Formats: sequence, C-alpha cells, structure tokens
Amino acid sequence: MAAAWPNTLPDFVEQEGFQKSIGNNVLRSSMDVGLDKLRKRYLKQIDTQSSTMTLDRTQYTTLETFYLTTLSSGVLPFTFVDPITLVASDYRFTAPPTIRSKGGNYFVVTFGWEKLP
Repeated sequence: MAAAWPNTLPDFVEQEGFQKSIGNNVLRSSMDVGLDKLRKRYLKQIDTQSSTMTLDRTQYTTLETFYLTTLSSGVLPFTFVDPITLVASDYRFTAPPTIRSKGGNYFVVTFGWEKLP
C-alpha cells in the first residue's frame, strides 16, 4: 500500500518546473529483411515526470523525513494527485530530491518520479 503524501506539504507541483515523459513501451527487433518488428513490452507503460515545489525550512524537513524514513529512501510508493488528470495516483521516486536556495527561508526542491501502473 502506498504511503499518503504529508498533509503539511503542498499537494501540487509548480507548473513552470513540470515535465512529463510518456514511457516507451515498445520493443523493436531488427529483421534480416523488411521493416523492424514491433510489439508492446508491458501491458502499461511507466511514465516519468520531473517537478518542482517551493518549500520553507520546516516543510523541507518534513519532506526529508518522509523520503528517508516513511519511503525507506525512496524505495516505497506514495500517493499524490496527478498534475494533469487531477486524480490521486501512486508514484515512486526515481532519484533523491535535490534542493536549491530561493533566498531567505525558502527552497526549490526538484523531484524525479515515475507513475506506477
């Protein structure tokens, strides 16, 4: 079962930093003659996304604890609202979040996620 996204963190990602890639679900095999043979690899592809959020110091501490402890360093899935469909979906981190200062008490955190089928 996927962990719930902490309610003290934003439940949306910033539109400016959002990017989605539809997963490649096609296996291509070269033939001796003619066109390559194509077939689906899985029943459903795994889409990936890159997103950003602006967090204050307290929120970042919450995110770090959620990632390291609740999600066991990003191994376990979590539920978040899909930025396009606005439907709650299960995700998993593809890499640890990165953080950069925005000045003062605020930080921009960048995530890499994969949407689970």
